Amino acid sequence: MQAYCVKCRKMVGIQGGKEVVVDTKRGKKKFMMGACPICGTKVSRVLGNA
Repeated sequence: MQAYCVKCRKMVGIQGGKEVVVDTKRGKKKFMMGACPICGTKVSRVLGNA
């Protein structure tokens, strides 16, 4: 799965990704969270409603 890395400014593959449920102001959302393989910055992608 790919996510946008803000530091590298491009789409990268998520390294060590985990599916996480986060409670936001608009309800619970599922995210895929991990690290950028190039720079190590945290990256995430919204998967949908939980």
